[in-house]
Parts: sequence; structure tokens; C-alpha cells
Amino acid sequence: MELFWMLQKTYGEMLQQVLECLDEELAKQRDKKRYYLKDKRTVRIQTLFGEVELRRNYYLDREKGVYTCLPKNW
Repeated sequence: MELFWMLQKTYGEMLQQVLECLDEELAKQRDKKRYYLKDKRTVRIQTLFGEVELRRNYYLDREKGVYTCLPKNW
């Protein structure tokens, strides 16, 4: 049973790293004229590997005047 908990924790950490890398890549490649990086917020996601906590970028869409966490062209 200890192996299961260790694997669960390891996979949760790996998932967190992957999601944060994706978020960073989105930040680099976004349309910077349209999407203004406004805030970073902590998000908790329930997964099969347990709860994963990460910091997400939130953007202000200058054309529509709304906040989003993912530019629409992705």
C-alpha cells in the first residue's frame, strides 16, 4: 500500500509540472497585443493522483474586456 501512495504522490507532482510547463508555454506564445497577463492564481484540481495545486496565469482579453485563463486561439 505504501508503494501506491508513493506513486500517487509522484504522479501528482509530475502532472503539476506538466501543467505548469504548458501554462508557461501559453504565456510565451499568446497574442500579447490582445491578451494582457493580469494575474497568477492558485488552482486546485482533483485528479486520480490526488489534489494537484498549481499557479495559473489569468489574462485580460483586451478585445472583449473579460478575464480568461486560456487564450482562445489554443
